[in-house]
Amino acid sequence: MDAILHYYTSSNYTPIGSSLLALLGVFVLIFKKNLPSRLLIFKYYFIGYVLITLGGAICYALKTKLFFFPLHIVDQFIDYAFTIFEFYVIAFYLKPYLSTKLFRVGSIIFYIISSILFYLGFLAETVKNYFYLQTIFNLQAAIILTFCYDYFRKFINPNTTQLQLSSFSIVTWISILMLGTLPFTLVSHHLLLTKHPNFGDLFSIVYVLYMIMFSVLIIGILSHKPGTNSLKSENISFNKSSL
Repeated sequence: MDAILHYYTSSNYTPIGSSLLALLGVFVLIFKKNLPSRLLIFKYYFIGYVLITLGGAICYALKTKLFFFPLHIVDQFIDYAFTIFEFYVIAFYLKPYLSTKLFRVGSIIFYIISSILFYLGFLAETVKNYFYLQTIFNLQAAIILTFCYDYFRKFINPNTTQLQLSSFSIVTWISILMLGTLPFTLVSHHLLLTKHPNFGDLFSIVYVLYMIMFSVLIIGILSHKPGTNSLKSENISFNKSSL
């Protein structure tokens, strides 16, 4: 119990706050009717986030093994899987707004490289395993930011039909999340190696960014109006010259 408490206090209880917001998002998606699939998929994203955060606390607290692997290593592999799932969810949401070529190329690059890094991480020792995991984080952020740039380029294009404000706010905070976490993931491997005393405090910034993004997602879901399930009714229409 003391170990779990230390896990949360070291990050200023931000994992609890972000998990509660994720649970709120699940309930909103359950009771909100007539939502398109690209919003409904966030229900599984929220559930996955809660489970991975809770699992991280349990793996941190228990000093045992699962199938001959220490639990902290198991937790890192769960992080691998969730990062890949997170990319899929965000890419699925952004897909209607992106050029087909960019979406395909970005997705293929991510899935191929992340699969290779996952395999290398499986074979590596603990420290190198964390390095491979951070590399997947950085790759994910770089590709999603490229997707978001393509969205914003179309948003300000005078030849493009105006997009919904709710989608704009969601994409904006996805961009801020990726931009905000990228500097930390770039240096986190070094901080881990040097056992930086403020590692937990710095990591809490990541949780705060997730909390803000979850709040924006929930507001965007609540503001979604019935009858706007189709891309046509959402006024998503791109001129060929903008692609």
